[in-house]
Amino acid sequence: MVSFSAVPAGANPIAQGPSGYIEAFGQAAWHNTSGNDFGPWSGVGVAGRANIWLHEGWATQLDASGNFFDATGQSVLSGSAAVHLSRRDPSRGLIGAFAGYATTNDCCATGQDGSLFGGLEAQYYLHNLTLYGLVGLATQV
Repeated sequence: MVSFSAVPAGANPIAQGPSGYIEAFGQAAWHNTSGNDFGPWSGVGVAGRANIWLHEGWATQLDASGNFFDATGQSVLSGSAAVHLSRRDPSRGLIGAFAGYATTNDCCATGQDGSLFGGLEAQYYLHNLTLYGLVGLATQV
């Protein structure tokens, strides 16, 4: 993971400027493909987040991710993007809303699937612990 800025707890994030990170990952496992047939799968992915303060107490976060994996010759490509808008106090927590789109290109099932999603989220900062909750809806498009 590569971070391009870090805002210390309690610091003025507007003065610090944008922050975020980019990560790359790999994965591998064995899965049950048809009852008793266990096969390997592996994949790679990338994800990133950018946090931008709009005004005192108001922030937006942009998320994007992509993932490719192969399960015994069956390739799947997926990706998602989302935007969050929140009222945030860096010393206490945040409350906000989010919306996004996710897609999967599964060659061996239904083809191209996409989903729109959105909802409300809240965070409470308790020293080095963040409590996070969200509620939302998604619909296939």
